[in-house]
Amino acid sequence: MKILVGLTLSYDSIYFESEPDGDWLTDREGNLYTLRMIHYTAWIARRWIDPAFPRAFPWFAENKYWEEHVLALREQAAVLSEPPLEVV
Repeated sequence: MKILVGLTLSYDSIYFESEPDGDWLTDREGNLYTLRMIHYTAWIARRWIDPAFPRAFPWFAENKYWEEHVLALREQAAVLSEPPLEVV
């Protein structure tokens, strides 16, 4: 646990000095969240030929998943295109 805390604090201090409270870890409207969404879907797609993946992720082949995923990506694009919030 100490290692995880140390890594998190180090990463936070190097890359996110303006956010010392660690909000970047849970930021659902940020670049990291959008990247995770895309990376997770790409990871499943790359591994889809493995017989375990269709069994583990049956929803991945359904139209409903892709409709929701595209909608979520469009929402993220809209959020990311907005000007950043300013601290006053």
